[in-house]
Amino acid sequence: MRYAAVNFSSPESILLLELGKEVAAHLTGKFSARSAMRTIAKAPDAQAACEKTTCALMGALRGGRRFMDLGQLSIDEIFSPEQMVIDREILSSIERLINGFEFQDMENLTLNTIKEALDEKSFLAHSTTVEQFKKAYWFPQIFDRRMLEVWKTAGAPGVIEKAHDSVQDKISNQEPRLDELTISKLNKVYDRACKSGW
Repeated sequence: MRYAAVNFSSPESILLLELGKEVAAHLTGKFSARSAMRTIAKAPDAQAACEKTTCALMGALRGGRRFMDLGQLSIDEIFSPEQMVIDREILSSIERLINGFEFQDMENLTLNTIKEALDEKSFLAHSTTVEQFKKAYWFPQIFDRRMLEVWKTAGAPGVIEKAHDSVQDKISNQEPRLDELTISKLNKVYDRACKSGW
């Protein structure tokens, strides 16, 4: 109301969109597994992270498993490859959260295992921990979990800078899918667009 603008990423908008999906599922009997990662933010920043995470988490809790709008900012006016890398990290985190913990294999979680670890005064070095920790923990690609001093010693890399490095790495290692003539023509179109102010 303040700006007379569409905002698909406010809490109210997210609730209304999800409510609409519930009503549609009730009326049609068809459940949509699609969800969104929308934001009105203009750049990859804290606002974009908050709004996209809220959208995606709400959709995932509703049962959504396919997500659109990755990399989009200002609803859909801007595409940012760095934001797309961050969005994938957010979705990976949400996927881990939604999957929860597995308790089916209880053989490795016996009282004897606990007693052994207590006797050794370390759960960290116990063979069960070493064997199972990669199944239990999610390991981010660009989010940083190091303590402050270790992070500072490593040059204090930021998430956006790491996302940018990831984008550059993917671009430089991507084999062209078009022939040279088509690439040349596309580059000329791009150069003209840049010169005309687009």
